[in-house]
Amino acid sequence: MCTVNSDIIAMEEYKCTWTLNFFSTTAGLIIPYMILYYHVIPELSLYLFPLLKSKSKSRQYQFVSDFISCMPSTVVGAITVYTYILANEKDRLFFFQLISEIMLGYIIVDTVYRYQYIEHKRKLMIFHHVIGALITILAMYDNQYLLIKLTFGLMEISNPFINIRFMLIALDVKKSVRLDSFYFQVSIMMMLTFFIFRVLPIPFMLYKAYLILLDILASEYHFKYFFYICTLATYPVIGIMQLLWFKEMVVGLYSSFTGSKVL
Repeated sequence: MCTVNSDIIAMEEYKCTWTLNFFSTTAGLIIPYMILYYHVIPELSLYLFPLLKSKSKSRQYQFVSDFISCMPSTVVGAITVYTYILANEKDRLFFFQLISEIMLGYIIVDTVYRYQYIEHKRKLMIFHHVIGALITILAMYDNQYLLIKLTFGLMEISNPFINIRFMLIALDVKKSVRLDSFYFQVSIMMMLTFFIFRVLPIPFMLYKAYLILLDILASEYHFKYFFYICTLATYPVIGIMQLLWFKEMVVGLYSSFTGSKVL
């Protein structure tokens, strides 16, 4: 049994989940992701959005990345909501492993793609992806504290709106009244979902992380706690990144809609 004595969530028998199945499934997902990135979506995006043909290669590559990013984020967000609301304690590990495999496969391929083709905020996004991959791998070490780990899945709910907004920017929405109106609606949804699913959970995450840390310090030390501590150490980093991103988002949208700059 896990020696962590906690009432944070109902505890099951301790189980290490760094399994061959987890890593092999993640590796297997890399192949279809690569097909999407390098073959299917580049052709499909030019077919569906002819305006892209007149844009620079850099914008086209960014468009492809944003297009594909909507897919795993939507799936993971939906699975996470289902897991929170309907899944029982026994099924949570299955769904958590599933969303971890989906996201880790995506993160690996998108990182390589951005390194190869996308210069805009390359270092920041690669750093963001590396942190995301690290959290996913460490969190998958065992089956403990799944509710707080699933909070990261909820954050993906805002991503489709973020990516659609970037896609509209690539299509020069300001030149189309119809698209400009849609851009405004997407921007509002992006702000709302980002605040609800990325900013509001920060105090909850930090508080739960603090309680878990107290549990660890009060318990007999085992090597597995090293992974808990490493995972917990990333929570403040993620919180700061979300707040800075939200601030940049608010400032950018204010400048976009008012035409004035915020100092």
